[in-house]
Amino acid sequence: MKISAEDLSAYFDAKGVKDGCPLCGTDSWSVTPAAGPDGAIEAGEVALEVTLQLVKTNSWVPMLPLVCQNCGFLRMHHTHWIQKWLEERDNAAG
Repeated sequence: MKISAEDLSAYFDAKGVKDGCPLCGTDSWSVTPAAGPDGAIEAGEVALEVTLQLVKTNSWVPMLPLVCQNCGFLRMHHTHWIQKWLEERDNAAG
């Protein structure tokens, strides 16, 4: 499942996520765009399967990285929770 910028914004609003960077207070963030099989970047979508490798356990966590455009602070969101909320929202809408 791809997550659009609108979906991400709706999720953050529903969860009460604050816009400001915890380090500098700026509310300007960038996300990693999603590349299709041909390597082309699709507008309005964000990468879903960016993974953090855990060497000792050989496991991974699907993460969505957001970067503060002022100070470079990196925040990560576990995509499972975003997808779960989107599915519940879509199921409730019918």
